[in-house]
Amino acid sequence: MDFRETHSELDRLLHTAAPLWRPAVFNQPSAPWLADVPELSTALLSLDDDTLALWQADDHDLLSGIADHYPPALQLLDIIRGLPKSPATLKPLPDRWSWHMPGRKWQQIRYFAEQIAPVKHPMMEWCSGKAHLSRLLSRQWDQPASALERDQQLIDSGRELTSQDGLAVELRRCDVLEDDTAVYFDPNRHGLALHACGELHRHFLRQTTRHKPARISLAPCCYNLGGPEHWQPLSQFAQNSRLQLKREELKLAVRQTVTADSREQKRHRQKQQWRLGFNAFWRDSTGDDLPPQLNMQNARRAKNFEDFAGALLAESNRSESLRGPAAPKSWKHWQTEGEALYQRVQRLELVSMMYRRPLELWLVLDYAIALEEAGYRVNLSQFCPPHITPRNLMLDARR
Repeated sequence: MDFRETHSELDRLLHTAAPLWRPAVFNQPSAPWLADVPELSTALLSLDDDTLALWQADDHDLLSGIADHYPPALQLLDIIRGLPKSPATLKPLPDRWSWHMPGRKWQQIRYFAEQIAPVKHPMMEWCSGKAHLSRLLSRQWDQPASALERDQQLIDSGRELTSQDGLAVELRRCDVLEDDTAVYFDPNRHGLALHACGELHRHFLRQTTRHKPARISLAPCCYNLGGPEHWQPLSQFAQNSRLQLKREELKLAVRQTVTADSREQKRHRQKQQWRLGFNAFWRDSTGDDLPPQLNMQNARRAKNFEDFAGALLAESNRSESLRGPAAPKSWKHWQTEGEALYQRVQRLELVSMMYRRPLELWLVLDYAIALEEAGYRVNLSQFCPPHITPRNLMLDARR
């Protein structure tokens, strides 16, 4: 994959289609773009539940399915198909190596370690948690590691595990955004960052391009967390991008998730239905097209829709800039309305979901180009299958 060429093509496609994927259908179920793509809108609103679930979970199925009604989806599909796939199988390892690690986390670490083999330099793990990754790699390649972590409880747990195994892994208390980390980026070091979020992984990259360690391996995550209000590219190449984004809009890149259990998914679905019902009540009562941004802390604790809506209404009345309408005699109609709107919103949100993986790739290509500009040879791959984690893009850069 040519990073600059692909970034430019994605920049063009994302910029051209911004009127489709940028509006938040959850806040505007009427969807301002409906009349512009009538065939697509009709097809989405008639989707059965099984197809809806399949398309929500898989980018390839989503884009290939929508392509009959929206031809640009084929261009997006061709681009994401160009990403190298992860290994099909993993070499067996002793069961005891996975002790104290959740199953999916262990699988992510296994695939990440497999992709970067062999490891030939002392390691530094960025935002390490309990240093599970460092311990595995130290076992496999007999290399020492410094693991940087801010949370003292995680450090203490990691030190205990490291001591039990007799490994040359040193966990160090470090706030990587505030403390001086330059010493950990020396020219003979291999930097590791598995799912460091937002500004944490961007700072890791900035330190890399400044101090130039021998190698880094990074799987970014949660692009919208931290940093300035407006997206700032890391590469010189992307400075002239036509696509100008707010930090909030980067959430689209992480819309896909497979980690929540069925109970959490059910609870999330219910809260979304309730919020849509409250928003519909607000529009009907006030005439305001966009619902207010309210503190959800009290509403999240509600056990039923009436208490949920009442908590949001009370919150609106605490605001100096808002004055909420009077509560209805019964909330039942609005609860039913929220359930119906949820079915509509789920289907129309597939339009923005078409662009979730392209947007993520656009972001990661900026990182790859910045590393190339700093003199690195960069490999971009998918380090594990998406059912292990959808955040499976990995940059492996060597000087």
